[in-house]
Amino acid sequence: MGCDMDCEIKSETKSEIKSDMNSETDNSKQANAKQLACEQAVSESAPSSPVMPEQMAHSQVKPTNVQQVLTEQESITPTVKELELTASHVTVDSSDWQSFDRVALQSVNDSHYTQVLTESLIFGGLVFIGASLAVIIPGALSLPLVIAILTGLLLIICIIGYLRHRHAKSLGYATCEHELLMQQGFWWVKRTSLPYSRLQHVSVSHGPLERHFNLSTIKCFSAGSGSAEIELPGIEQETAEHLRQHLLSQAAKANLQANLPKHAQNLSQQEITEGVSSDGA
Repeated sequence: MGCDMDCEIKSETKSEIKSDMNSETDNSKQANAKQLACEQAVSESAPSSPVMPEQMAHSQVKPTNVQQVLTEQESITPTVKELELTASHVTVDSSDWQSFDRVALQSVNDSHYTQVLTESLIFGGLVFIGASLAVIIPGALSLPLVIAILTGLLLIICIIGYLRHRHAKSLGYATCEHELLMQQGFWWVKRTSLPYSRLQHVSVSHGPLERHFNLSTIKCFSAGSGSAEIELPGIEQETAEHLRQHLLSQAAKANLQANLPKHAQNLSQQEITEGVSSDGA
């Protein structure tokens, strides 16, 4: 009887141990299946290309004001020396050079030609009258010699007047995006290009004859130069004042752009707007 009871207890114990082992095995299988399912879901939702540390840093860091935007841009902007070292010295073909002749020059006002002829007649007449009196009044020279001298003087005055008129006809100028261009001369042609970044002072002047013909002369002074870099006569007074204001405005913009740091020039308007809005918030 006692032996039968012991056998029954042992069989019950063995069955309980087997059931516990089966339940533990089932639990471990379920845990492994859950882990595999989670790993598969993560691998499917992960991006195909790996995320670089720099990209993670930039995506996590969001500037809160303009100063932070400038600091961040300065840290990632290469220096001028690095750019010079990495720049490739690629030659530009001569056919790709921008030619001065391609720029359409604007002529001065037509009244300037009349003004130049009037000046030549007035000063030439005064010189001729003075020379005639100086030659005739003493009476030391013979008449044929006096006529020869006065004829030669009159010829010289006419040649000077013609050359001044031709010089006035050769004047031309153009206001480009970054510079002011001027051309003068018909035998010795002179072409001047003055960038707005070097423009320091602009003056407008007009003499008695220029006021009579409603004309002015524009003089442009560059930085570090005592004399006018460009002297452009024959501009209508209203146009001259308008051109003066335009040149000074362009010079101010060019100087402001040149004095800005390189990283500040590369900032987009959206970044600055976001920085200002977050600053105000």
